[in-house]
Amino acid sequence: MVLNYAVIIGMMKCVLYDNMEGSPIRREVQEIFVEKDNYILIEIVPYAINGVKEIGTKPAMVANCVTHSYCPDEIFRID
Repeated sequence: MVLNYAVIIGMMKCVLYDNMEGSPIRREVQEIFVEKDNYILIEIVPYAINGVKEIGTKPAMVANCVTHSYCPDEIFRID
């Protein structure tokens, strides 16, 4: 499943981490800061580890537009 994140209110930090064997960017971390006034669509490929965090003093909201229906077998949490 491909995730498509768009921040529609406030500001958020999205962190991406690639841990896939054979990937040319394996073990690299990318931080993306995005807000309504600096709009970008963040496309997250399958199996990329990712997380979002609200930044600033205002509430924030991210829209997650996936490419197909939710499948619990494709998503797992890392604490």
